[in-house]
Amino acid sequence: MAGVHCEICGGNLVAAERSTMFICEHCGIKYPKDKVRRMLFKDSGIESNAPATEEEINRFHRLLKKYFDEENFVDAEKMTNRILEADPEDKMANDYFDVLCQMKKDFRVERGILVKYTGKAADVHVPRLVTAIGDKAFQNCETVVSITLPQGVRSLGNYAFSGCTHLKSIELPRGVTFIGYRAFARCTSLESLQLPDTVKFIGNYAFYDCRNLKALDLPPRVPTIGRGTFSHCQKLSAMRFPKRVKNIGDYAFQDCISLKTVGPFDEIMAIGEGAFDHCPSLEEIKIPHRFMDNATAPYSSASLKTLRL
Repeated sequence: MAGVHCEICGGNLVAAERSTMFICEHCGIKYPKDKVRRMLFKDSGIESNAPATEEEINRFHRLLKKYFDEENFVDAEKMTNRILEADPEDKMANDYFDVLCQMKKDFRVERGILVKYTGKAADVHVPRLVTAIGDKAFQNCETVVSITLPQGVRSLGNYAFSGCTHLKSIELPRGVTFIGYRAFARCTSLESLQLPDTVKFIGNYAFYDCRNLKALDLPPRVPTIGRGTFSHCQKLSAMRFPKRVKNIGDYAFQDCISLKTVGPFDEIMAIGEGAFDHCPSLEEIKIPHRFMDNATAPYSSASLKTLRL
């Protein structure tokens, strides 16, 4: 869904308060609403011979509502344009036009990728046309409390939600396979997260400093817990490894001060340096004997109350 940009400098156009004008965020040039409307829909592909009959307008209204209900914003744009061509004063079309403008301001979407969210809403509902959350798309969005992602999303980019310090909940759809580097780092209000069983990759430091994260189940297809993935998750109390997990990265659980139980280690082939450093609540950890053939230091730190071989 293309954005609405200034013809002079390319900046985003935003609706002015208490005015029908639109203003460029970058250079301050003002555009009247009818010009923005033409810019918004200039590539809509509508072929029309305005005006339309009353019966046709009523049919267009039904289609427009249907498209919005289905979050089919591409066809909604086209239908809004068609109605406004026939009747520039049509109230429903003008209302939907305003909604589309707000969406284009809040969600910068390019070829299905949500490149950047610039809105200020607490509860964010990402449009259905989005298939991927781009790098840094929500980074440092401190007003966001909850996020709902559409079913079509397959990947969460690097730093996608990092620094969203007020984010408490996010719904990840089944179908997500990739969670990028530091995707949720410093989401300090996040308490729980349900990862779909389709996830195959979790990047390094993905949940770094999620200090209020209490519960998270690893998906069965994840083969590796990366470097620092859960470091500084101070309220995480337990972690169970699926059978496919073979490697635990350096500092993966460092400073998880509430971590009590972790394992099993039967299928684990490698444990990184300092993986469980400063985990004072860890009651017991069963390490297979093969890990003691090399350096024992990474696995026998004083933070472990009991070490069984």
